[in-house]
Amino acid sequence: MKKILWIEDDIDFIPPIKLFLEHEGWEVHTASSVDEGEKIANKIIPDLIIMDIIMDKKHGFSGIEDFKENPLFADKPTIIFSSLTYRLVGGKSATYPGILNRERGGNSYCVVS
Repeated sequence: MKKILWIEDDIDFIPPIKLFLEHEGWEVHTASSVDEGEKIANKIIPDLIIMDIIMDKKHGFSGIEDFKENPLFADKPTIIFSSLTYRLVGGKSATYPGILNRERGGNSYCVVS
């Protein structure tokens, strides 16, 4: 069974999506912080990493950078799940989080609300 590590600090958000992923055949492991996620990842070696952006202590972009710098996880796909959609740049909206995700080695960006 393929393993997902999902790093998300909003515990109310996890159950419905975790249930869906498990129904689709994934083994889902959760962590509430990047530091906790790194410990779990070293034990389970996930096939996919899903991460929130806005978290206490360390944000998701830093987490992706940490995972991509570790040879065990450098080739693992990462997806950002976040409600953060854009940033105003010069008065115009830009896909700021998606761009930052790619710059830091992330593979995909999913907007949730």
